[in-house]
Amino acid sequence: MNKTQVRRLKVNRALKALIINHNAFNIEDADGGRMDFCIEGPYGHTYQCQFTRNGFDVAVYDAIGLAGDGWSEDDHRIQQTASELEFLMNATVQKELKKVEAEVASL
Repeated sequence: MNKTQVRRLKVNRALKALIINHNAFNIEDADGGRMDFCIEGPYGHTYQCQFTRNGFDVAVYDAIGLAGDGWSEDDHRIQQTASELEFLMNATVQKELKKVEAEVASL
């Protein structure tokens, strides 16, 4: 396999893992090197996320730290949950990438 085929396989497998393990939905591939998607979190909140093709990482928009005062308990809960989900999704992607690399190495 050439580099392009390996990269495509990694992206494909990472997205499948996000769909299967985290129920990713509404996947949009309109941002060039980034793919936007959503996941349903606990408490009925929908989290907007982004997967990058070049770094193979996931970012959750609500995971950004809350600065200053005036944030509600719900805001803090949503931010904390988003941070945890971001960590778990990145771990899922890294695990899947290792599987792909092992498969490619065995060819």
